[in-house]
Amino acid sequence: MVLLGLLLIVLSAVAILGAIFLLDSSGVEYFGADVPAVTLFIVGALCVIFIGMGVRLMTTGTKRSLRTRKENRELRREERARVEDDAANRDAR
Repeated sequence: MVLLGLLLIVLSAVAILGAIFLLDSSGVEYFGADVPAVTLFIVGALCVIFIGMGVRLMTTGTKRSLRTRKENRELRREERARVEDDAANRDAR
């Protein structure tokens, strides 16, 4: 999820930077194609939406990953304690 979010953000940034640096002063030329201004506005609006989705995916993925790591750490501690208890019980016999 984190990689998908990062991909959305990067693609949106490329589209925005393309709109900023590739616009021709004589007309609206976006990546070599003549487009109406409304299309450029829609591209910008979609970029904002995709950046928001990318950030959301990254935060959700990071939270899920941290939660999984914490659960695995707790399970390892419990397993280690169980093995030590079994070893202590075997030695007591």
